[in-house]
Amino acid sequence: MRPHLKILPNDLPGHPRLFAGPEDWPRLRKQVREDPVSARLWATLRSHADEVLAQPPVERKLEGPRLRAGYTAVDRILTLSLASHIEGGGACAERAIRELMTVVRFQDWYPDFYLGLSEMCLAVAIGYDWLYDDLTPDQREEVLGALVRLGLETSLDESLPHNRWMEVDHNWLQVCHGGLCVAAIAVADRYPDLAERILRRAVDNIGRVGVAYAPDGAYPEGPHYWNFGTTYHVILAAALRRLTGHGFGIDEMPGFARSAEYMEEVPSPTGRFYNYSDSPPDAFRPIQIPLFWMAARYDRPDWLRTEIRRLDTTLEGVNSENPRRDRMLGLALLWYRPADAKDDIKELSPLNWLGRGEVPL
Repeated sequence: MRPHLKILPNDLPGHPRLFAGPEDWPRLRKQVREDPVSARLWATLRSHADEVLAQPPVERKLEGPRLRAGYTAVDRILTLSLASHIEGGGACAERAIRELMTVVRFQDWYPDFYLGLSEMCLAVAIGYDWLYDDLTPDQREEVLGALVRLGLETSLDESLPHNRWMEVDHNWLQVCHGGLCVAAIAVADRYPDLAERILRRAVDNIGRVGVAYAPDGAYPEGPHYWNFGTTYHVILAAALRRLTGHGFGIDEMPGFARSAEYMEEVPSPTGRFYNYSDSPPDAFRPIQIPLFWMAARYDRPDWLRTEIRRLDTTLEGVNSENPRRDRMLGLALLWYRPADAKDDIKELSPLNWLGRGEVPL
């Protein structure tokens, strides 16, 4: 990729432009009525939305050295915003806006724990983008200001201690660049120079962690953190492709696509992950959100076989007491293609598999 290649298109689409456009909402309404897998995902999301409606908004409450409100905000704003479009507004839209306005009025998003700040950027960007037509002009300005002031601008001085994540080569790099870039795309019509700077920085530096997938897709941090890091890697690639039609190499790094095959091999017969590297033996195995996008991007429906087969068992873990389990389940529904559940998929899993790389398996 040429360093001088401009990322933002000259003609930005209106809102929504993150992962979906206005034409996607009627498609999803039809899909959840007619497709069994989509209906199962939607039933879980809708039930979870009802649980959230009965709870107070998220609070800015530190847990030791961390502010985890961003995790909860992603779960609630994504779920409620998606539900509002499938149902056509109503209580879910009102509650999503209430959640959104609560977090943008926090004194800060606690940059000392930048992972949580990045998740908050994702949550607020989705709320701003997907609920744009439901927000008043004053609310839009307030949310926009928070995304810039509490989010994007905190990353500009790379010498500050809280920005040391830019020097790492693990999942933090994916999560932080991913969350910031989604926020940048959301505000790009008003802050084009700032958005271009954030996007360019990510495109130029994400390769530091992208090499971890080479050559066979075996993720050095193990399958538990593959889901976390790769979800944000996919979020970045999906947002760019939706906006520009180009992945800028992010989804073409050696071994990246093959990591979907790796995720087919690491679950044990118990249904839990093979616990090596940074995957604890009791780790809950959630829905693998990245696979729903990767199956469509690379036309490999077989990569979803395990997810669809285990759907009911896995979705039993989605509840408000532990919202982090599948806080991005709405993206799985958005990216899922019903054709990927067909019974005549011919690709078979191998009887043996070798993953070379930093942590061979």
